[in-house]
Amino acid sequence: MANNKTGKALTLYMTAWQKRIMRDFMPSSSFRGKSYEAIDKMVIKPKKNKCLVSYLIPMVGIKKGDWLMYLTDEQMTMVGEFLKAKTPIPSINVKQEFLDEGIIAFR
Repeated sequence: MANNKTGKALTLYMTAWQKRIMRDFMPSSSFRGKSYEAIDKMVIKPKKNKCLVSYLIPMVGIKKGDWLMYLTDEQMTMVGEFLKAKTPIPSINVKQEFLDEGIIAFR
């Protein structure tokens, strides 16, 4: 995976359909007492050796706590530039581990 070496975070404002994906696949305990409608952004702060990028759905499928956040065309460009990627990034891996470590946050 390409890596952001600045240590900075990227904030992506979420669309209505992305919020529905989040609602369907993120355990409600991860919302920290908020309604999913009140969450409007995803903050990404990559760490070395943690792969945020996914191109394919795993053979076992997606499930609560381990899923893909599909990106809009504009977000794909932003994430690609942020991570200095050489190929388009259509989705971000969202895992409970990433939420717990602050690599991904929903606010």
